[in-house]
Amino acid sequence: MASVMLLLGSNQGDMKGNLYRACQILEHHSIHINRQTKIYKTKPVGKVDQPDFLNQGLYVDTDLTPQQLLAVIKNIELAMGRDMKSRRWGSRLIDIDILFYERMKIKEPNLQIPHPEFFKRPFAQIIAAELIPDFKPPGKKKRFLNMPGE
Repeated sequence: MASVMLLLGSNQGDMKGNLYRACQILEHHSIHINRQTKIYKTKPVGKVDQPDFLNQGLYVDTDLTPQQLLAVIKNIELAMGRDMKSRRWGSRLIDIDILFYERMKIKEPNLQIPHPEFFKRPFAQIIAAELIPDFKPPGKKKRFLNMPGE
């Protein structure tokens, strides 16, 4: 089993309901949720002329490989009605990002772990620190507890 950190986001429709539904669907795909954060309201990044997001972090266990997990996540996003042709950083019913997969570093055309935007987004770091405060990201010297100002 691999331990994985996921970040969910929604800024359309029943946002809390979208996060809850995504969690239910993940569980049906052999992705066991061990811990989840409270729900955070965050400002949009990139394209700022859109509604605020609700975000939630999940710490999960899965037997899926990183690529299999990505495929399941993309299918969940589609099944929940995400428009995959919409602009990058645009409004969405659901967005599920893989922040970390174990302590692996992956750089493939369709998958980069740690998530490439993670260290640029303070809200993502706060959420990850709530999940696992003593986690040390791959390639970093400090744990989440000590990251601000690193």
